[in-house]
Amino acid sequence: MADAPNTTAHTEKIHVEPHPSPSDAPSGPSKGELKRLAKQAEKDKKAAEKAAKQAELNAAKAAADVDYASQNYGPLPLNQSQERTGRERIKIDTLTTADVGKSVLYNVVDVSEIAQGSKMVFLHLRQRLSSIQALVAQTPHTVSKQMVKWSGSIDSESIVLVEGVCQAPMEEVKSVTVGNVEVLIHKLFTIMDLALGYPKLSDHFKIHVIAGVDGGLPFSFEDASRPEEEYEKEDAKFNKVHLDTRLNSRVFDLRTPTNQAIFTLQAAVTRFFREYLETNHFLDIHSPKLQGAATESGASVFKVGYFKGNAFLAQSPQLAKQMAIAADFERVYEIGPVFRAENSFTHRHMTEFTGLDLEMTIEEHYHEVLELLDSMLIHIFKGLTTQYAKEIEVIQKQFPAEIFKFKEKTPRLGWKDGLAMLKEAGVEIGEFEDLSTEQEKLLGKLVYEKYDTDYYILDKFPTAVRPFYTMPDAADPNYSNSYDFFMRGEEILSGAQRIHDPAFLTKRMVECGVDPATMRGYLDAFKLGAPPHGGGGIGVTEAFKADKDPKKINLGVGAYRDENGKPYVLPSVKKAEEIMAAAMGDKEYLPITGDAGFTKAAAKLAYGADSAPIVDGRIAVTQSISGTGALRIGGAFLARHYPHSKTIYLPVPSWGNHTPIFRDSGLEVKGYRYFDKKTVGLDFNGLIEDLKNAPERSIVLLHACAHNPTGVDPTQEQWKQISDVVKASGYEKKLFPFFDMAYQGFASGSTLRDAFAVRYFVEQGHQVALSQSFAKNMGLYGERVGAFSLTTSSPEEKARVDSQLKIVIRPMYSNPPLHGARIAGTILNDTQLYAQWEAEVKGMADRIISMRDALYNKLTHDLNTPGEWGHIKSQIGMFSFTGLKPEQTKALAEKAHIYMTGDGRISMAGLNAHNIGYFAEGM
Repeated sequence: MADAPNTTAHTEKIHVEPHPSPSDAPSGPSKGELKRLAKQAEKDKKAAEKAAKQAELNAAKAAADVDYASQNYGPLPLNQSQERTGRERIKIDTLTTADVGKSVLYNVVDVSEIAQGSKMVFLHLRQRLSSIQALVAQTPHTVSKQMVKWSGSIDSESIVLVEGVCQAPMEEVKSVTVGNVEVLIHKLFTIMDLALGYPKLSDHFKIHVIAGVDGGLPFSFEDASRPEEEYEKEDAKFNKVHLDTRLNSRVFDLRTPTNQAIFTLQAAVTRFFREYLETNHFLDIHSPKLQGAATESGASVFKVGYFKGNAFLAQSPQLAKQMAIAADFERVYEIGPVFRAENSFTHRHMTEFTGLDLEMTIEEHYHEVLELLDSMLIHIFKGLTTQYAKEIEVIQKQFPAEIFKFKEKTPRLGWKDGLAMLKEAGVEIGEFEDLSTEQEKLLGKLVYEKYDTDYYILDKFPTAVRPFYTMPDAADPNYSNSYDFFMRGEEILSGAQRIHDPAFLTKRMVECGVDPATMRGYLDAFKLGAPPHGGGGIGVTEAFKADKDPKKINLGVGAYRDENGKPYVLPSVKKAEEIMAAAMGDKEYLPITGDAGFTKAAAKLAYGADSAPIVDGRIAVTQSISGTGALRIGGAFLARHYPHSKTIYLPVPSWGNHTPIFRDSGLEVKGYRYFDKKTVGLDFNGLIEDLKNAPERSIVLLHACAHNPTGVDPTQEQWKQISDVVKASGYEKKLFPFFDMAYQGFASGSTLRDAFAVRYFVEQGHQVALSQSFAKNMGLYGERVGAFSLTTSSPEEKARVDSQLKIVIRPMYSNPPLHGARIAGTILNDTQLYAQWEAEVKGMADRIISMRDALYNKLTHDLNTPGEWGHIKSQIGMFSFTGLKPEQTKALAEKAHIYMTGDGRISMAGLNAHNIGYFAEGM
C-alpha cells in the first residue's frame, strides 16, 4: 500500500482496520487522551502559580522601592525666613532621664557616624559643648531604607535639624556628654526594636540638613581636640593640627569644645566684672579708640593715618577714665579693645585684647582701690569655680593644669619684699628694674611655696617703670602708689593712684618725654579740679591665655618627671598602700611627734642603724610636714632653746624658702659664699673663709646632698675640711651644723653615699640638727612627709628635747598627717619593700644622670656650643645651674618657649629623650 501523504507535524505508521459497526463505537476519550489532558492541566496550573508568585514579588519589590519617609529627610530649602512655626528648639545639655518619652526638636551639628548597618545607623550630635547619641533604624511605615542609607551618608560637621523622641539607652553612653538619654530619629537614628516596648515613631522623628559641608574638612575634629600628650606617645598615629592650620580654618577650629569653653569663660569674666562693679555703684562708659596722641608715655602705640593728620590706636581708656572722674562721675568702668604695638614673641604680648578697666575716687588712701580690685577678682574666681566647672573641665582635658588656688585674704607683698625673695633665690636684679617674664614666674613659684596660693598682689612699684600719670610715694618718690596682681607668676591686672594735680602732672609728663601740648584737653580737665583717684585694668585674654606651643619645655618644676614628662608614682608606694588598705588601719590622731615607726626608721635611714646616737638612744626625732615643716620646727626650737646665737648662715644661693622660714622662726639670716659664677662650681675657698670668720657658736645651714638650686656639692674630702672648720678643739664647737637633707638617695642613687656628710659629722662628735624630706625620694609630694631630729648628749637630754619639741609643734599644727607617714614607714620597715624602693630611687637618679650626660654630649659633640659645659656633668641631683644669664633665659622663654628660673637654674628631671635635642639647640 502506497504511503499516505504526511499531513502531520510528525511521521507515524498507520494501521487500517475495518470500519466498525455503529454499535461497536467507543463512548469517550481514550485513556491516553485523558492522561495527556491531565498532564497539560498540571502544566498550566504550575505556570499560573509561577506567574502569580512573580506578580506578588513584583508587587512587593515595587512596594519596597516606594520611599514612604521621603518627607522626613533631605536638604531643606534655603532659609529666607519663609515661615515661622514658633516651635521651641531644645538644648541638648538640658535633657535628663525625666525627658524619656518626650518629643524634641533641635538644631545640631552632625559630628560623626559611629556605626552603620543595612537597616540602622548611629550618630553623635553636638551643640557647642554638649553631645548626645542618636539612632535611625528602618521601621515599616516610619523609617525607610532610603532614609537610613541617606542618614549614614551625611558629611561630618553638617548642620542638621532633628526631630525625635527621648529614650533611655540600653547602657550609659560614655563617648558623649549626655549619656543617660538618647534620641530616636526618623531620619538619622534607628528606632529601637519595637519588641522592647518603645513607642511607635511614625510621627515623631524627622531630620533635615540645614547646611552641608562644601568640600572636605581641613582637619579632623578629633585631632584638633586632642591633648598635646597624645601626640608625644611613641605609637601615636594622629595628624597634628598646627597653629597655622588652625588659623587658616578658624571657624572650624572654633567648633572644638575647648575653644567653645574658652570663649564661654571669657564671657563669664566680663559678666562677673560688670556684675560686681554695678553692685558697687560703678557707671559703664565707652571711650574713643582713636586718640590724637600716645596715651602711655609714647611707647608701644599704633600710629595710623587720619585723613590729613595722624592718630593713635588707644592703648587703654586710662585718660578717658580719669577725665570722667574729673567730671564727677566718681566710679566708672569700661569693657573694650586695647591696642599695644608690642613686637614680642610670647603669648603675653598681644597687639589687641579686651580690656576690663575701672577708675574710682579715693577718700583717704589708694589701698581703697587695691582692696576693691582684689574683692572684684575674688568674686570672679568664685563665680568661675562654682558656675563654670564644666567649661573648666573641658579645657583641662586638652590642656591639663593644676587646680587654681586662691585665698580669702590675698597675700600682699611690697616691691622690696618681692625683690628680697628673688634675691634669696639667687636672682640678680636692680632695685628699680622692672621684672622680666622669668622673674615674675619665679616670684609666683616662691609665693606659692610660701603662701600656698596662685594669686597675690605686688605693691609699690618703682616710679621709673610706671606711666607718667602714676602718683609717686609720699615718703620715697623712687617708688609709686602702684600695684600689679598676679596669677601663677603672670600679671593679670595693673593699676595705681593717678596724679590729679595739673602742675605735678605736667612736670611728670616732661620728665617722661611726653609733650604736654599734645594732651592739652586731658590737662585742662584737671585744671577744673579733680579728686584723688586710682584704678586698674585687666586683660581678659591675657588672664586666661596659656602658652600652647607644642615644643614648650618647663624646666622650673621642682618635682621628678618620668621619660614622658609625667609625674611618677613609685611602684613601692603603690604596694605600700595596698598593704595599708588590707590592714584597714584607723584614722585616729597621731601623737604630736608623729608615727613612731616612721620616725625611728627615718632616723636610721639618715644616721645609720649602727650610729652611736641611734644605739645610745640620744636622737630626738619628730615627724614634720615635709622638709619645709622640719626646717620651721628646727628654726623655732633653736630660736627658743639654743643659747649661744640667734643667727643662721645660709649658702649663697640657697633654696628660696630658707630665708623666710628661718626669719619667721625668729632667727637672723646671713650668708656665706658657696657658688662661683665664673667656674659654675663650688667656691670652696670662699666657703671656708666665711665659715672661719663667722661668730663663735653661730648656726650654719648645710645642704647634705644635691644642693638646691645649684646642684654643686662638696666632695667627701671637702666635707671633711668643712667639718674641721665647724668643729673647734675640745668639747666646744665653733659652729652648730643644721643639715637640710631633702634628696637622700635621689642625688647619687645611693642612700648611703648621699648621707655621707651627716654621718661623718656625727662620727666626728658634732651635735647636729637635721631636716629630712620624703617628697623627692619617695615621690610623696602631696603627702607632706618629713622629719626633724637633733642629736643630744644623753638619753636624759633627749627626753627634755622631746618635751620642748612638742611645745613648739602644738600651736603650729597640733598633730601631723597620717597617710604619708604610714606609706613611708611601711616601705622603710619592710625588708623587701625597702630593697625595691632603693632600686626605684636609683632608677630615678640614674635617669637624671643620663640626662646630664646626654645634654653635655649634645652641647659639646653634636652642636659644638661655645663655652665650657663640664659643670652639667659634675653637678648632682635634680637641679643644675646652666650659667645662662637673665637676658638669655628671657630669650629662651620668648623665642623657644623654654622656661627656667631667671638665674639659669633648670630641673634636669624636666628633660627627656623627646625634648633634650630641642633644649640643647635652644641653648
